Amino acid sequence: MKVSIITPVLNEEDNIDKFIEQLYSLDTSGIISEVIVVDGDEEGSTIGTISFEWEKLLTMVSPKGRAFQMNVGAGAATGEVLLFLHADTLIPVDGLASIEAYLKKGIDCGAFSFSTDSKHLFLKLVSFFTNIRSRMTKVPYGDQGIFMKKSVFDEIGGYSEIPILEDVDLMKRLKKRGYSIGILSEKAVTSCRRWEKQGVYRTTFKHRWIMLRYYVGIKPQKLKR
Repeated sequence: MKVSIITPVLNEEDNIDKFIEQLYSLDTSGIISEVIVVDGDEEGSTIGTISFEWEKLLTMVSPKGRAFQMNVGAGAATGEVLLFLHADTLIPVDGLASIEAYLKKGIDCGAFSFSTDSKHLFLKLVSFFTNIRSRMTKVPYGDQGIFMKKSVFDEIGGYSEIPILEDVDLMKRLKKRGYSIGILSEKAVTSCRRWEKQGVYRTTFKHRWIMLRYYVGIKPQKLKR
């Protein structure tokens, strides 16, 4: 299986080259079809700073918003499998092979387990409970690296173009349609920069508060504000 990696970016100038270089180092067996970086700044402020050269790298711009950006990237993808990966998330060395093996078992879509690059005890607890939740609910979040067969993505109609929680919405629609969703034991590692910038406890509480309000019916457009 060939994997197309789709990454929405906005103001990732300091991180993008490191991210692409890590993906390049993982492509030892040629499993990557292309890496598509979609900039939410129509001026291309992030993709304009990329200096790492790779023939499999594609760049484009779209309206701002992860859902818009990832749909644009998926439209250009040629791989049988789509991996939606944030620019501040790194996947394990054997991550691509694990995706391939998992899908060959008949699983339609899934994600990695969650972890951060922080040694903060509280964030380790957050990771632990996030993984329990995602295995129980089969609703992983975008920073876990969501993957699926392209045929499944096309059939479901892609991401709903909503301002936030497009990942949760997508997984709920997949579950409703009866697609199988699995969580890999291998961990994707997400940068803790958001927690460090806004505060570990404050950021965690904000996330939980948003999710609680979403599940009681508050629309994403209001939650974004």
